Amino acid sequence: MWPDGAYLEAGTVWLCLSRDDNARSTPRPDYTHIAFSISDDDFASVSEKLSSNCVIWKEDKSEGASVYFLDPDGHKLEIHMGNIETRLRYYMENPLENQKIFEKKDV
Repeated sequence: MWPDGAYLEAGTVWLCLSRDDNARSTPRPDYTHIAFSISDDDFASVSEKLSSNCVIWKEDKSEGASVYFLDPDGHKLEIHMGNIETRLRYYMENPLENQKIFEKKDV
């Protein structure tokens, strides 16, 4: 971390975040965002902290509780009680119009 930024690591993914005084405080109109899986045990406390300190742009309970929030620079992020497999399973059982889900292939 430094005065205008920080590095964040999640598994094998790492991000460089830099402060921008001209950043937006409202989300872009599209749904594109970065999601992080969170345990059932941690969801309530983390969700409460986010609600107190961040702009919340969406809440969802389609197949697991989620809170969508903006970081200080307006990037869309999500904490999700579940993982990519549970989300995809939900959409396989409840497909959206024109949706395509690609199966994992053995590499």
